[in-house]
Amino acid sequence: MVVDDTLRFCNDFKGTGADGVTWTWAEVKGRASQLLIDLVRKTGCLRATATIILAVGTTVYNLPADCIRPLRFTFDGFDGTLVLPRTISELDLQGVELSTSGDPYYFMRDTLGPSQIAVYPKPQTAGDPATEEGNVIVTYVCAPATWATAGNYPDAGIPEWIHKDLKYGLAEMILPMSDKPLHIMKLDRARKKWAKAIADLQGWIEHQSPMKGFEPI
Repeated sequence: MVVDDTLRFCNDFKGTGADGVTWTWAEVKGRASQLLIDLVRKTGCLRATATIILAVGTTVYNLPADCIRPLRFTFDGFDGTLVLPRTISELDLQGVELSTSGDPYYFMRDTLGPSQIAVYPKPQTAGDPATEEGNVIVTYVCAPATWATAGNYPDAGIPEWIHKDLKYGLAEMILPMSDKPLHIMKLDRARKKWAKAIADLQGWIEHQSPMKGFEPI
């Protein structure tokens, strides 16, 4: 199990605290969740799609609550028209009227909150709340589920083959709190192992199908 492996590695190879320091799950818990968030931010390994229901004349919409980074927007379904990024300044230079209505083909994020987008033109018809029709579909890097208890494995969307290396990422967060020679040695090993694990995961993602939501980031 990931947590047990982490505690064994950080405490000592027998997990008994024979080197004089024993970390507990309570100390690891917060770092475990942060590790997964950092891993997802760096690699984009967790992805999801969601439907943004459009309303007539409404420009600004909220992104999904678990959205770390939006990757792709389409109008009228996942295989619909791409909605491309623009800024307010670019639209001003084009001389467009922001009050124009129609089917959206641009989205903007400047001057908005981090969890919002604006679409242009303003929707001229309401999207169907029961289907993708007339709505914007967003593909995004999503936040992992909180790693709440010692008995849980990480978010199911994180590839199982990297679970064995999570202990090195956690160790990289925990071991700097100690100046013991053994921990310094372990920290060096953990950093090398974790850097390789991230590189391997990034390489794996690059070879996944775009149809699974793995567009380049």
